[in-house]
Amino acid sequence: MDVSGIEQLSICIRYINHVNGAEICEELLGFCPLAKQDAASITEAILSQLEKWGLEIDYLRGQGYDGARAMSGHVSGVQQRMKELQPRALFTHCRSHALNLVVVHGCSDIPLIRNTMATIENIAVFFSASAVRKHMLQEEPKGSMETHSSVKRKTGGIPLMSDTRWGSRGKTVGAFLDHFKSAHSALTDLESRTSSNSNKANNLRHSMESFDTIVMAVTTNKILGYIQPLTKELQSPNIDLMTAYKEAREVAQVISTLRNEEGFCDIYAQSIELASTIDVVPSKKRVTKRQQNRANTPSQSIEEHYRLNLFYPFIDHVTSQLNTRFVEN
Repeated sequence: MDVSGIEQLSICIRYINHVNGAEICEELLGFCPLAKQDAASITEAILSQLEKWGLEIDYLRGQGYDGARAMSGHVSGVQQRMKELQPRALFTHCRSHALNLVVVHGCSDIPLIRNTMATIENIAVFFSASAVRKHMLQEEPKGSMETHSSVKRKTGGIPLMSDTRWGSRGKTVGAFLDHFKSAHSALTDLESRTSSNSNKANNLRHSMESFDTIVMAVTTNKILGYIQPLTKELQSPNIDLMTAYKEAREVAQVISTLRNEEGFCDIYAQSIELASTIDVVPSKKRVTKRQQNRANTPSQSIEEHYRLNLFYPFIDHVTSQLNTRFVEN
């Protein structure tokens, strides 16, 4: 949807340029306004645009869309309607969209991850809404959490999260960690002032001081950091389907290797270090409201609690999503 509120359909083509030795090319042909978003209307819009540009459907050998039912439905979706006109036009679920779904479900299906992402998003919105508040984040990141990318982001504040490109949320989480101490200091300062934003600043500060938020932010940043290069790779016009599968399989394997005590040890150490910058002492919440047979219940350390109950389930869920929606699809 554009800024005027009109739904736009983007149309791209991939073709072979025989002039340069069978070079695979990809071009954006343009945008087409949509009055309706049902399969019949979208199919009609595509066909009319192809005719307008002088492209014959007889030469169509493939089609790719997102996983929405109107587009990919095998009974009356756009892909099926196009296939009825050209049976050789095989449908492929857009790999970038499939990876986007991996991140969507990976960050949404686990309540604590979902809550942490919501907290980071609220903080990003809060500072982005005011130039004065955004300027309060321009403190240069320091400490062992600093990376080359963090230095580049130090003047950009905390970018807003995209509702469509979930893969880019790794940048927001990374910036949040880079500006963690300065954001906490800014919120502490803002809540001490008499303004309409004092209560909001207070609530956001308390959310940051939760060790759950800190551990999950560091964990999410680690996992999304492995997915981010694949996100960029899939946007390349020169990538082919087999390479995409290979890259995704390697990412899934790398993430799965983190599922051990050693893999979590580094994340937990970073969480401890980050928490110490705002004087937060690591703790775990009660699992049940009322505990019975205390002597028969094994006691977990704080590190073990987060590793077994949060880190491992998150790793399992992300790798499962990668294998189901991308690698094995």
